[in-house]
Amino acid sequence: MNYLTMRENLPCALALKAQGSKLKAVRRIMKKYILYSLGLLLWACDTPFFSKKDSFVTRFEESNGSESATYAEVIDFYKGLSKEYSTISLKTIGMTDSGESLHLVIYSPTAEFNLQKLQRSKTIVLINNGSDAAASEGVDATMLLFRNLAQKQVTTPKNVVVVTIPVYNIGAAQRRDLAATHKGGAATEEPQQGNAVQVDLNADFIKADSENALSFAAIFHKVQPDLFIDNQASSGVDSQHVLMYSTSQLNKLGSYLGNYLRNNFIPRLSDSLVKREEAFVSDTLPKPFWRLIPLSAGVQTPTAKGYTAVDALPHTATGYAGLWNCMGITIATQPSKPYKARVEACYEVMKSVVEIAGADQKYIKELKVKQRESDLAQRQYPVAWAIDSTQHSTVSFYGYKKLNTATDSLQTYTEEVPYYNSFKAVRRVAVPKAYIVPRVWKGVVARLQANEVEMKEIEKDTLMSLTYYTIDSYKTLPQPYAGHYLHYDTETSTHSGTVQLRKGDYLIEVQQPAKRYLLEVLEPSAPDSFFNWNFFDAILRKEGGERYPVYIDYP
Repeated sequence: MNYLTMRENLPCALALKAQGSKLKAVRRIMKKYILYSLGLLLWACDTPFFSKKDSFVTRFEESNGSESATYAEVIDFYKGLSKEYSTISLKTIGMTDSGESLHLVIYSPTAEFNLQKLQRSKTIVLINNGSDAAASEGVDATMLLFRNLAQKQVTTPKNVVVVTIPVYNIGAAQRRDLAATHKGGAATEEPQQGNAVQVDLNADFIKADSENALSFAAIFHKVQPDLFIDNQASSGVDSQHVLMYSTSQLNKLGSYLGNYLRNNFIPRLSDSLVKREEAFVSDTLPKPFWRLIPLSAGVQTPTAKGYTAVDALPHTATGYAGLWNCMGITIATQPSKPYKARVEACYEVMKSVVEIAGADQKYIKELKVKQRESDLAQRQYPVAWAIDSTQHSTVSFYGYKKLNTATDSLQTYTEEVPYYNSFKAVRRVAVPKAYIVPRVWKGVVARLQANEVEMKEIEKDTLMSLTYYTIDSYKTLPQPYAGHYLHYDTETSTHSGTVQLRKGDYLIEVQQPAKRYLLEVLEPSAPDSFFNWNFFDAILRKEGGERYPVYIDYP
């Protein structure tokens, strides 16, 4: 009911227009009527994400939380926000395999969009959405978050900038749109992980087979986030939990950032969600369940041995983020839950992350400086890790169990289970002074350049005394994984000798911001090395002992 309708229902207001005190009385009546009507409207609303402007109501809200926006609707939504609000910027950076450009949306409370300036004084949170079409919760939740930030419906710290890739897997989103399946990535739908050329983008951050991954790298290095959120949908046993999470591998992340994420950030995030859940009051809406559980805990039934964390390797989103001193968090929702509950839970997590990022802005920046200094001082680098079974914490698992085998009735239960989330290094390599990559390995060079690795071209043909590896043995997966027959358990021997280098070959000093990345991709024994991802398969022969064509200069 709008203001004009209320005037029609109160004709006495016109009749009493000139009657002084009576007019004041009518105004008081009208004011109460308006407030009462507004109260009814809010009371009847089935979602807390109502918009002040009708033009920015999302498909999710219009469908009462049952449908997700199409790709075109998502981009039009952000275009509208950027035109309406000075705090929102929309731009394109790089291409995708679908032929569409990848979009980047920035919310800056001060309307400053120079990222180099912002990196010095703000905590930057980067949100990646829609890696596959079944994971649309993050897409819808982030639309709500950016609108509410722009419209100041939620309080936002002035020292936090929020950035998002609104839809990463554009090809999968467009396939879903053609099929007219917008029912919120329902659990009955087949996940659509592949992009326009069927690359699984969730495993493409190192090998970068897709244009999407190369554009993601360009965005990541332009933004240089402090915190990275990868919104996903999980697939696991049903439980009371709507939200699951995983992080960058905490021990690999380092003693400063890893300990902060483990001992400070995640506990506060969990407590914040519990407080929001407990404070939620509604006469019409069911109480939400926003208690976090580790992602590995959500994909299996608890056992006496407990749960084991997933080692976030560099080819994953949070593993890649960790290589650049960025704390990565995957937020996954349980697809068996109603879509509306999943989107709302995802929204609450992101809102809490932004709040903590603002409260700890100065501390996070200090920790990043200390972590960078610690990394540069490393002389031995761990390239392989294993779970440390001597250390564990406990997590509360909220599950269901059948009352009896004859019925489908369920009973809720809570169980404290061990959670193994500490890793130990099982293989280390000596950190070299520099690598030399011959120019002929163009695929490798292109990926190093995409990640803004500092490289110098050798100016003339020259002989150098260098170290090199030979490939002694390796194993290969019998079936393709992410489009590759991945090698693993690679063993090498180290040799020294005089090597012929050519003009245009690349000298890459290791002491630079890309240090971790270089060690992960150029050391052949590292699980996500370019060798293991088949970039150097042309050198392999049946007899073995092939010389690895990346040379090493030790201090």
